[in-house]
Amino acid sequence: MAPGPLVLPQTPFTRRVPASTAGVRDASDALTKFFAERGLNSSSLWRFQVAVDEVLSNIVQHGYGGESDAPIDVTFELLAGEVVVTVIDDAPPFDPLSVPRPATTDRLEDRPPGGLGIHLLKSLMDRVEYARCEGRNRLVLAARV
Repeated sequence: MAPGPLVLPQTPFTRRVPASTAGVRDASDALTKFFAERGLNSSSLWRFQVAVDEVLSNIVQHGYGGESDAPIDVTFELLAGEVVVTVIDDAPPFDPLSVPRPATTDRLEDRPPGGLGIHLLKSLMDRVEYARCEGRNRLVLAARV
């Protein structure tokens, strides 16, 4: 019996970006490049672009209080048909999974601000995990492609 094709492990792709609008754009460009280089279906890309934009924008705005040179590490991996994005930052601890689900049935003017982006993130991804590791926030976003 002839051996099957050699399957090489996928190498993670990490990009360090500043906690800024430019950094958010750079991470989005890196994600697009990651999808293209691995021949992934571009119809799945938009979910990850929205999720990464939401997460990084929140880190910039809420974690750092605005534009900053503070680093955010974003790693993209393809593991068994699942794209896994890991975002690590040094902002104060924040577990987005602890935020209560927003009251989407209430009138907009009656709703407290916040929470919709996190709700969107959870609905776009198959898996969202948070941990505080070695003094850094670590958020993992994953979905099958």
